[in-house]
Amino acid sequence: MAAVGTEYKFRNDKGALAKLETMLNNEQRSDTLFLVNEARYRVWSHLVAAYSPVLESMINEHFAYCDDRDIKIRNVRNEESFHLLLKFMYGVEMNFTQTNIIVICEALSLAEKYEIGDFSKELKSYITSTPARFQIDTVVVLLNTARKLNLTDLYEKAKVYAYENTEQLVKHGSFVDLQYEVLVDLLKSDYFCAKEIEILNGLLTWHDDMDRKKSKDKAVETTGHDTDSGFEQEGNNEHHSVASEERNLVDCYDTKSEETTSSTDDTSGLENKSEFPGETSGSNNTDNANVSSKPDSCAELVKSFKENVLKSLLSHIRIGHISALGLLSAFETELFIKYKDIVADYKLFSQSTEPRKKYCPIIVQSDPGALHNKFFNKKFSFIINRLTLNTTYESSLLKIGGLIFKVDLKEFSEEKSVDALFDIHLICTSEDDANWKCYTEVMIAMYAKCPPNCTRCKSSKIDNLYIFKDYCPFSFTNQVSRQYIGQLSLKLTDATVYNHFVIQNAIKMFVNFKTISITKV
Repeated sequence: MAAVGTEYKFRNDKGALAKLETMLNNEQRSDTLFLVNEARYRVWSHLVAAYSPVLESMINEHFAYCDDRDIKIRNVRNEESFHLLLKFMYGVEMNFTQTNIIVICEALSLAEKYEIGDFSKELKSYITSTPARFQIDTVVVLLNTARKLNLTDLYEKAKVYAYENTEQLVKHGSFVDLQYEVLVDLLKSDYFCAKEIEILNGLLTWHDDMDRKKSKDKAVETTGHDTDSGFEQEGNNEHHSVASEERNLVDCYDTKSEETTSSTDDTSGLENKSEFPGETSGSNNTDNANVSSKPDSCAELVKSFKENVLKSLLSHIRIGHISALGLLSAFETELFIKYKDIVADYKLFSQSTEPRKKYCPIIVQSDPGALHNKFFNKKFSFIINRLTLNTTYESSLLKIGGLIFKVDLKEFSEEKSVDALFDIHLICTSEDDANWKCYTEVMIAMYAKCPPNCTRCKSSKIDNLYIFKDYCPFSFTNQVSRQYIGQLSLKLTDATVYNHFVIQNAIKMFVNFKTISITKV
């Protein structure tokens, strides 16, 4: 019993959480049934509504107009993704490291769609802070997710993996799931390096898959729309009251999915149609006349739209690097026969003679004869003010020879680890718009500094942190201004170690420049 005059407070977190866990999929403790593919999840609607305003609106609409409480959730490829959302709501422990990354990414997309902010933040933290273990069967999902949610670091790392494994990627079954924008991004790059005929084959396979899936989806909508007894939640129900031919086009022929693991987008349709040729009045494509003059049927408009998507992709295929023999052999395949009328028009392809090349992250050769300026043996400190984990912070600026250097840093910890990790990038930009390149050799370190009233250092010394203890070469240009330097790992053997490197939320990063060679191009 608490003493007289004092407050005795108690909160039954552990007991309440244990009871809450037992309510998930408990028929007696539930009033709503979610149907996700073949899975059935029984939930308490008020709890779900408390977490997601989107699901709350959908539940209220269903209860108002339907006699049952069975709600069908469509366009979810892995039902376990939706199950993760429910586990979060019911406080059930989840092991992300033992969950397929494809499921994690789809759960993140669903959390964004249903506006479950806390869970979305947690999933973003996991996929961005956990050291990426890219695989050929997961890189497409990671690329789509990173681009859709503006996870820049993850996107760049996933692109590097795609560049390093282009030959396998264009032949892999998951290639057809690439978002349109990601596919264009890859096709544009010199580093997307494989035989050009294989890249073309992958592109046509992508388009053929989009064509077949859209036809299948339309057939399902036409023949099976009234067969489901449950209420179907599709994210965006505007297509149930379509009045215009253009809206019909968007509904019956969407672009590749903006969802990470689905080939149809159930949230936003064509989010940016202007990115495709034939969608603006100013385009020079001859098919635009058909679009703007209101074709007689939706089918004609769809056909024109599909062709414009394909033509926009073909414009990034370097036809000059495909041999006549390779092209003639390809035209014997069923895929090329389907697209022969379009592929036969060489004017639709890129006329670039620049060859693709194997990805090389670091250029280690400088050109002494063309140097505009040189600096040697410079040592500078960069101050980085950081506030929270899993956030990228930039340092103060350093100006040398018309260039501006700075460091960015993201601090995080791996699951079940107390060690602090720091991802480091070096950024180099120019003060003017002229073309330039910079070759440099650097060594980066964090030096331990004894904080006030410290007694720890008297008993044992704390070592400085180095990414590498020798100089490492990097190159920058006006197109490539940011390079990943590496990762620092701080072993937190006791509570005082961290305070020797992070003082009042500020980190001092020391960069030793052995050579800085600047060339004006």
